[in-house]
This record gives sequence, structure tokens and C-alpha cells, in this order.
Amino acid sequence: RPPSVAACSFVPPPPPPSPAPLRIGLLTVSDRAHAQQYATGDLGGPAVAAAVQHYAPSCPSDVSVIRRAVVPDEAADIATALRAWSSTDCNLIFTTGGTGFAKRDVTPEATASVLELEWRHLLAWAGMGVKGDHMMLSRGVAGIAEGGQCIVVNLPGRPEGAQEVARILLPVLLHAVTEIEGED
Repeated sequence: RPPSVAACSFVPPPPPPSPAPLRIGLLTVSDRAHAQQYATGDLGGPAVAAAVQHYAPSCPSDVSVIRRAVVPDEAADIATALRAWSSTDCNLIFTTGGTGFAKRDVTPEATASVLELEWRHLLAWAGMGVKGDHMMLSRGVAGIAEGGQCIVVNLPGRPEGAQEVARILLPVLLHAVTEIEGED
């Protein structure tokens, strides 16, 4: 009898020998957060930032959040931010929000429009390490953006899910960023 998904445990890989610094952008996609309709403000971006801060002390390279923004659920706004950040100074971008099944949830499609190489199954793999149901209704995608120097990952919109998935992925993403930054 195969083990249940709950029986799976995640063990992060050791860091690469000469890891690249992580220059991270956090893009929250939410009509309501963009319109400042939440009394608490955006919670998704800060949740991912907390995951990054949690990871940074154990990372053998510099880790910094260098870009943050909140955009509405508009494919053009999402794609514009991803293109601008990935073509300048970010080598890793996390989005949070807009990955569900509502008509306005267009983050995966907008992200796919800026990818030159999709990283299939990354988020399904990460979902196996998630304790709750945070990934069950997320259609997120991941891959390398146009230009080949930045990885983009769609995280779930729920702050708890975004934070948990980011924590799972950061050690793996360090390897991937190191690999793409090592190419000429």
C-alpha cells in the first residue's frame, strides 16, 4: 500500500557550493488589496517576506527583498510588473494571489505569457510538503522569465499557504538561481 501524501516529509537540499545571492521581488495580485479595501492591508506579500526572513539566516548567500508591489487582477498589470522586474534586478519573483478559479484569477496566464521556460511540476512537488489544504485550489505556474535570468513562482493567495510554500521552495530555488546565474 503506497504511503499517503500526509506521510511525505520534506528535507531541503544542502546549499550549492557557491550560491548566488537572491534578489527577490514580491508581487501581490489582488483587486481589493490594490484598492486598499482591507482594514489590515495586504497580508500576502508580508507573509512571503516573513518566509524569506526566516530562510535568510540559514542561507549561505545574501537574501534580500528588493521589490514589492500590489497590482489588481489584470493580466497586463501583472505581466508588466514581471517583465520590468525580471529584466532589471530581480533573479527571483514570487507572486501571491490570483491563482484560483474565479474569473478574475489570471495570475497563471499572465505569468505564462512572460516565461521562456516553464518549470512544470515544481508547485505540485511543493504541494506534497504542505501540511494543510493551501495548494488544493491553486493553479500557479513557475518558470524562467524572458531573458533567462529570473525565476517566477506563483504562490497561493492565502497568506498561510503562500508563506508555507515559499519556505518549502526557497532552498530549491537557491540552486536554480545559482545555476542560471552561472551561465554566460
